Amino acid sequence: PNFKRQELPLLYKNDFIEALERFPSHKPVLVDEKRSYFAAEILEKSINLASSLKTKGFQVEDRVVIAAEAGVEFIISIYACMMLKAQVAIIDPEMGRANYEAKLLQFAPKWAIVDNRLLFLREHPILRWCYFKMGDTKPYFPPTPHVQIISTGPSLPILQKTLTFSQLTQKSSRFFWHKAEDYPFLIVHTSGTLDIPKGVLHSL
Repeated sequence: PNFKRQELPLLYKNDFIEALERFPSHKPVLVDEKRSYFAAEILEKSINLASSLKTKGFQVEDRVVIAAEAGVEFIISIYACMMLKAQVAIIDPEMGRANYEAKLLQFAPKWAIVDNRLLFLREHPILRWCYFKMGDTKPYFPPTPHVQIISTGPSLPILQKTLTFSQLTQKSSRFFWHKAEDYPFLIVHTSGTLDIPKGVLHSL
């Protein structure tokens, strides 16, 4: 079929994405304890995630909170959010659970990229009680009504229905690129020394 440009969804490019495109495809950009990841692979999976979320109804400037382990899934999520022109929040659990939940409520995300271990934890009260006995600053992701969850990390028997990161990154739908102008992209809430922690807003 002949597709008209305006009928296909847009993904957004910026300097970070173009730098990843130019990076030699045979050189690793991330090495962890298991394997090396190459620029072409990260770019492909980021595009797949972004285009898959577009088909799920993702809109420009939708808000996304990321509660995932630092690693390749986190990096792919950041690139995909750039391609979607999302607004992203990362909230430091070291602020304590009450502050974490307050900042999450304030941000009011529509989407959340969450490690499966955190989702598993909130479905098992006894395990959660034991976990919290180890300290108030342990990572935890509270129940979030009306937020679409994208689950990452190790496979676990989660009762809640989620979109699965591994499935969303498998293939891409058709799309067109559009160059993104600078815009407010990332809010980072860190612990610091204030009683009421404030976020730092970063543009591209």
